[in-house]
Order: sequence, then structure tokens, then C-alpha cells
Amino acid sequence: MQFYIASHEIFRDVEQLRRNLRTRTSQLPTSYQLTSNEKAQLADKAKDYTILLLRYLELAEKEDSKALDAEIIRSRSRIFDLCERICFSSNETIAVREVREWLNFHWPLSGEVFEIDSEDEELVLVEYTDLNNRPDDDDHNNTEDIEKTKEITIHWPLIQRQLLRGNIQRVVKLLEICLVKPMASSTQECLRRLIALIKSKPDLPITPSSTLDSQKQMTVWAQWTRKRDLARDAFKSMEVENGDTEFKEIKELFDIVCGDTGTIANASRGSILERFVGLLVFCEPTRTTRESGTVCDILLQAVQEQEERPESTDSVTAACFYLLMRDWDNALSSYDDFWLQTHLGHLLTTATLLEDDITIPGDEQDYEQCTTPVQFIIHIYAQEIANQHDMWLEAVDYIASCTTNREYWAVQLLRKKITMADKDALINMLELCKKQKLQNPSLLLCEALADKYDSRGDVQNAIKYYAKARDISSLDRIADRVLLEYLNDKSIGVVVDFIPTEEDVLEQAQKSKPFAFLVQYTRFKHLLGEHRYAEATQAVKALQESLNAPEGFKIKLLQDIIPILDASSETVFFNSHDTLEMIKHLQRVEGTDASTFMDLRQKLSLNLAHAFLVVS
Repeated sequence: MQFYIASHEIFRDVEQLRRNLRTRTSQLPTSYQLTSNEKAQLADKAKDYTILLLRYLELAEKEDSKALDAEIIRSRSRIFDLCERICFSSNETIAVREVREWLNFHWPLSGEVFEIDSEDEELVLVEYTDLNNRPDDDDHNNTEDIEKTKEITIHWPLIQRQLLRGNIQRVVKLLEICLVKPMASSTQECLRRLIALIKSKPDLPITPSSTLDSQKQMTVWAQWTRKRDLARDAFKSMEVENGDTEFKEIKELFDIVCGDTGTIANASRGSILERFVGLLVFCEPTRTTRESGTVCDILLQAVQEQEERPESTDSVTAACFYLLMRDWDNALSSYDDFWLQTHLGHLLTTATLLEDDITIPGDEQDYEQCTTPVQFIIHIYAQEIANQHDMWLEAVDYIASCTTNREYWAVQLLRKKITMADKDALINMLELCKKQKLQNPSLLLCEALADKYDSRGDVQNAIKYYAKARDISSLDRIADRVLLEYLNDKSIGVVVDFIPTEEDVLEQAQKSKPFAFLVQYTRFKHLLGEHRYAEATQAVKALQESLNAPEGFKIKLLQDIIPILDASSETVFFNSHDTLEMIKHLQRVEGTDASTFMDLRQKLSLNLAHAFLVVS
């Protein structure tokens, strides 16, 4: 799980950079160029992914590690490391050095160290598969060590593969060993000429062709190519016995060194990646990483057998070759791994190498819209880590990067979680959704929190979160319940405690008619308690005229104005019209006990008489 958490941290940094880029321009990603600073930041993040994979590959290869699949991590590291080298390096980086180093690191050839047993006249190649146990020079004649050696014939496939990889010193060493074996004199002479030609090959260029050093290197390269052309002509003129197997092997090696495109492209012993490196080493040594696709085209045009094409290889090799072709879509689809497709696809999208979807849907989106393949994969990956590793917060982060369907997908994801999440988990999710400006998921989480508070009897927080969730029906239900409790309890404190203090929450809550009545009634009781009768009179009039008043409050409002009626001896708060309306209202109220009815009728009648006297 730590691997996925660390991956998410890098993803989050890349996403922040992607958002910064989108705020810089409203154009489509393919229509603008990244700045050098932005490229450098992306290159650093690509390297972070590679370092992470290599670190966890080391852990996965340990015997006690069961949480990680070493083969999967190894495949991911091979693909990501190559992508880092060819996509996020400088535009002028020489391809041959980067790809050759990458290939030798991730696909090392076994049995690379060979030596001669000087005590035997016959050719004996000693293979050390464990270099840590290789004997010292003084121990070469030790009988026990010699018994542990393994006699093999000339390993032509290994020699050819090393040559395609550009491992010149190893090839020369192996070919010089071959001279010990008896063979036809003409064949041996061809072998000597091949060795001499390989030894004379200049070093691979390390700088762009525009620099002075590179121009000198190219002069040396041109001189050597003329030399190898002459050597090849001389080689063709030599007479060799028909059917000489060694000569056929040597001739193929000679053709590779001489840069014969057809021979390199169809070299039967080398993988398609080794043949690609062979073309760089012997035909196109000055190509930059940005030009790797051109070399791939040369290779594919020269390949004769269909089974030698990238789609016919294993998925990792195919993905790597498509990266070299700079065919990003096929590279991602070749290796079916949601982790790789998510993080590599997201990185390539941020680098503007893949199409990005910056469509912003409306807030009320309730269906899935068409978008890019990478965003669909990110959605699948987010569901996977949420369900398998309980990484719900991280999953929301991933989905938040999917501009077109972020609202819809986040809601669908969270619906599965809210039923089993506790209050603290819901609050954490809500904070994240607010930070990511996910509106619909925030409403969903607010409603879930309100339900939990309501079920625990925490009415104040239930009202708060129902208001934030815009759940008017639930606010209606709670307001009706609170008002009924007040009628039974007669304590205004019961009501006051439930009124939200945040203005935005209160505004939203009052969209519920019963709750709006509750708020107005609370204010009326507050004015009444402070003997602010003039203001209280206006407040109770509004309540009496309101259509939102619950049935039980029709008589309660009349009872509440008794202090105002008692204070009307000096000041008339209710005029004659208001008083007559209240008398009519009292007569229409059913279920009023006789004592309450008579008391209210008497006080209203006195107030009516007083009101008439004041008017006259």
C-alpha cells in the first residue's frame, strides 16, 4: 500500500503543475509549448516515478516481500525509465547513449564474463554467473575452480546481441577468444579483419551535432565509415569455403558493423529493441531522443518477417518500442496495467504529448460524458485503489483530475463509501472535495453527515449539514419536529440552540418554510423577552400572516402576545383592525380550552376598546 501512497504524492504534484498550465492558456494543449522551467519540473517528476519503481523493485525482489509483484514492478520500471529518457530529456540529448544504457541496465545479458583456460589446447570458455564468486587471477590454475567451470562452444548469438547493443569492448574480447579455436585460415583472416575494424570504431557521440566537439566527432565518424566501406569491399572479394558456419556468422557481424540496414533490422538473434540500438550505433549515431521515431520507421521498413514487428512481441517490449516510435497511444495500450497507464498517461498529458480534455460540464451533470482514454483509465484506477486498498481520499484526488466527468464519477465513487464510513472519515472526505471544488460530491457528503448527526440526536449539526446539502425536505422534517417539541416543552432555549450562526447556512436553511417560521418565531420571542414590544408586534403580525405556521402555533401566537396586550394601557401596539382580525382568528381556532379562550377574548376585547379610544 505504501507504494500506491507514494505514487499518489507524485501524481498530486504533477496534477498541480497541469492545472497551472491550464490557467496559463485557454488553448488546446497541442497549440502551445511548455517553458524550459515547466519541462524541467516535469522531468523531475518523471525521475521521481522511476526512482520510486526501482526502490520498490529492490524490495519486491527480497524473499520476504509478498505485498509487491517483482515482475510487475520490473516491467513498470523498464517502461517508465525509457519514457523519462526519451520524453523528458533535453531536445538535443543523443539517443544512442540513453537507449543503450537503458537496455543494458534493464535487460542485462547473462553469462557476460568469459575467460580462457590456459592449460587446455582446446577452446574453453569459463562462464561466471555469480561475479561475486569470480576467482582472483592467482587462483586461475586452482583445480577445484576449473572443475566448476562450464565448457561451451563459441556463443555466436551472444556475440551478435552484444554487438547490436554497442558493447564494443565485450564483443572484441569474445571475438579474440574465438581466434583460439581452429578454423579455416581464410575464415580466421576474416575474423581478424572484423576485430580490427571493430577496434577502430570511434566512440559514440555524446553532444549535439551543433557543437564544435560533435563536429570533430562527426569528422572522425566519416573517416571511419569510409574505412569500413573499403574493408567491406575487401571482405567480399575474399574466397571462403562453401558451408563454413563460422564464416556465415562472421559475415553477418561484418554487415552489422558496416551499417547494413537490412542485416541489422532482420538480425535473428537480437530483440527488436537490440536491433533498434544497433541501427543507432552503426547507422544513426547522431540522432537525438526526439528523433527516435525516425529510426523506428527505418527499422520497420526493413523488417521482412511479420513476427518481428512490435505488436508480435511481449507487451513490455511492444510498449517500449512504441515509446521509441513516440506513438504514445499504442505505448499505453500495449501494456495492460492501470497503474502505469494512469501515471504515465497523466504525465504525457501534462507534457502536452497526449490530448487533454479541458471541457467543464455543468454542475447538474448526472451522466457520464465522452472524454479521453487516459481519463477513463484514471477513473478505473481510482475505483481499484479505493476498493482494494481503502484509499478513498486518494481515489477522489485522482478523479478530481478528470475534468469532464469529475463531478459524476466522484459521486458514484462516494456513494459506495458513505454508508460504511464514520463521521470523521466523512468530514475528511468533505474537506478534500471542498478543496478540489467538487460541488455535487460535497452535497452528497453533507447529506450523509446530516443523517448521522440526526440519528444521534445532534439536531444543531443535522440542521447545519442538511442546509449545506440543500436538503429542504429534511429541514422541513426537522423544523416541524423542533417546533412540536417546543409546544410540549415551552422552552424557547430548545429552539434557539438549533438556529445556525453562519449566514450562508442560515440563508440556505430558510428556504425550508417550516424552518423559516422557526427562525422568525425565535426572533419574535427574543424581542418579546427584551420588552421590545413595538418590534415584537411587527414580528408576530408577520408570523400570523405566514402560511408556514404549523397548526399548533395558531393559538400559541395569540397566547404569546398577552404581555404586549397587558402593556397596551399607555401605548397601543395593535390597532382596532389588527385586534378584530385576532378575535376572528381566535374564534376559528379549534380545540382551545375554555379558560384559555375566555382569557384571550377578554384581553383582546379590552385592547379593542382602548384602540377605539385612542383613535377617537
